[in-house]
Amino acid sequence: MIKNLITKTAIFMTLFTIIFFTYSNNIKAAGNYTDTRFYQYYNGDGSDVFTPYRLKKDYTSSYSYNNRSTYGYTANVYGSYINSGSGIGTYCTYGTPRHLSVGQAKYLPNLVKERGYNYAQLGLMSDSHNPSIFDMLWSPDSI
Repeated sequence: MIKNLITKTAIFMTLFTIIFFTYSNNIKAAGNYTDTRFYQYYNGDGSDVFTPYRLKKDYTSSYSYNNRSTYGYTANVYGSYINSGSGIGTYCTYGTPRHLSVGQAKYLPNLVKERGYNYAQLGLMSDSHNPSIFDMLWSPDSI
């Protein structure tokens, strides 16, 4: 009787473990976490530069890597209900905006999904008002 109970418990725990890890891996894979390169000339006029919108699939932070920009930048996250082309979305950065020096990567906490938006974009403020290049990678979701 005890041996039968131990066997059933072991089988149950094994099945539970398999189901749990399968489900948790699917949660991670649901996001739009593939990095996309953003490369754009900045004329140095003091305005912000905006990435195109990308579909935001989950509640994770966005991600940015300052690959080879001329200068560092501060990144803010914006949200939109639709992929509105070149329009600027609603400010959705959570907490303090993140500064990225050249070669740095950071997660960008935001409230895009919490506020019901489906798309995210980054607004970038260069450290310099000189003509330069933004050369970075980003994703609306993270792992």
